[in-house]
Amino acid sequence: MEALINEFEDMCRNAAAVQEEVLGNIVEHNASCEFLQSYNVTDVDSFKAHVPVVGYEDIAAKIQRMADGDPASILCKDPVIAFISSSGTTTEKRNAFPLTTKSCDVKNHAMYKIAAAYIERDFPVGSFPTALAFMYALPCGTLSKSGIPIMPVSNFAFTSQAYKERPSRSTSPDEVIWGPWWESTYCHMLCGLIQRMEVDYIISFFAYTLVYAFNMLEVEWRNLCHDIRTGKLDERVKDVKLRAAVAGVLHEDPDSAGFIEEVCSSKESWDQGIVPQLWPKAKYLHTVVTGGMKPYVPALRKYAGGVHIIGKAYIGSEGVYGINMDPTTEAENVVFTLVPTTLYMEFLRLRDNKLVDSSNLEIGEQYELVITTYSGLYRYKVGDVVRVVSFFHQSPQMAFEYRTSALLSVNLDVTSEQELQNVVRRTCNEANLKIVDFTSQSNQTEQPGYYVIYWELKNKPDYSNHALLNRCCDVLDRSFTSSTYIMGRRSGTIGPLKLVILERGSFGRIMEHAVSNGSAPGQYKTPRCIKSPKVLKILEEGIVSTYRSSKYPR
Repeated sequence: MEALINEFEDMCRNAAAVQEEVLGNIVEHNASCEFLQSYNVTDVDSFKAHVPVVGYEDIAAKIQRMADGDPASILCKDPVIAFISSSGTTTEKRNAFPLTTKSCDVKNHAMYKIAAAYIERDFPVGSFPTALAFMYALPCGTLSKSGIPIMPVSNFAFTSQAYKERPSRSTSPDEVIWGPWWESTYCHMLCGLIQRMEVDYIISFFAYTLVYAFNMLEVEWRNLCHDIRTGKLDERVKDVKLRAAVAGVLHEDPDSAGFIEEVCSSKESWDQGIVPQLWPKAKYLHTVVTGGMKPYVPALRKYAGGVHIIGKAYIGSEGVYGINMDPTTEAENVVFTLVPTTLYMEFLRLRDNKLVDSSNLEIGEQYELVITTYSGLYRYKVGDVVRVVSFFHQSPQMAFEYRTSALLSVNLDVTSEQELQNVVRRTCNEANLKIVDFTSQSNQTEQPGYYVIYWELKNKPDYSNHALLNRCCDVLDRSFTSSTYIMGRRSGTIGPLKLVILERGSFGRIMEHAVSNGSAPGQYKTPRCIKSPKVLKILEEGIVSTYRSSKYPR
């Protein structure tokens, strides 16, 4: 553990040189590929001088050729072992990124070894801990025309050698990962309760998933206890493979069922945090808590009680960007240190669109990530905006801000996902209102265009409190701080905000739709700015009431 930490921190002392070496290795390794040759790239200097910054649309045709089996070395020299698909929750368009053995190896080293070493240092759980892991994968992937698997990163992870050799075990049999979403979650929770005294930590890809699981426990604890008491699995679990796998774990245990029943039936247990009472050995909850997951942190913290919430690493479909060197940091304040060896990273400064390397970053500035990888992405815009918080030696430490695709705009205004989250949170706190989830859209089908915010309310009585919801609509409208939004509202070029209240279960249906269209359940994120006509239709079908903000103050 200490050796891995020391190795990483030594790299950070010379991060600029390590990054230049990584870029040189990538260019040398892939020099014969069609893309680099088209820009006459022979070394690092010619790469920096000639290769443009690109988005997915600029390379989509090349990736399609690779998937179709074109024998040329188009983007990379090495054989592609899989195409990793993005979640596609905002637009329903799932980008596919080539993965090679080399890129997979550097990613796994950062994820399974370096980042894990910092957690083990601060929250030691031993050499072979037990995890209650809410993990999911699609039951089947697809193949490209050339026979290469196309799959979400979760599917690839669960079939990889690194996963099979991971230094931990899960309370659930592996078969549970591949089942239908609700059935898998129920079985994960059941197996975790049966082995509750053995659980060292609780993990999922995203905070949303853990909140969903603990909310299921709130609703289903009586049925779960019945299963444990009788040793028989609930008939609502239909999947044959799930039933067979869970049968190997489930047995009659009236004493355990009685204890769980006593804990879950007590309001005080939920108020104090259910996790430490049911899983007393659990040292932490491990999940992504940044970006679109931030709104779920308060609910997750309530379930967690005093158990710490950790965000281990900053990753995407394209690679590992940074790791959390201080797992003791509160979830909302987590920062990620650039891993110099996994890929080459540049930064597009938002205020002037200037591209700089990691050695020329300014603390406090916002940048869009631009990456170059061993698997054939060159100066590729990831679509993530980060803020540089500090440096660890020469490695920048970054806070995730928002996705560029998650923006509201109807005129000259631009509202980020982060500001939308802040506006919704402040409005709900001021009104003492609890919501299940929220999303938004920029409505430009009418003139002037306007923002639409969708809420699903947690408490049934709030649905009939029209005076309160009217006030919330006004508060939302007046809480956006962008000068262009304020000017647009005052001048009438941006219309009154619309608040739409959705029936219960609406966000669950959006998730079900995403999963049915190929999104991996464990990677699902509620889209904060809806652009998909099909998802908008689901929202429209769930409308209970709507409110429009009153005249904007001058």
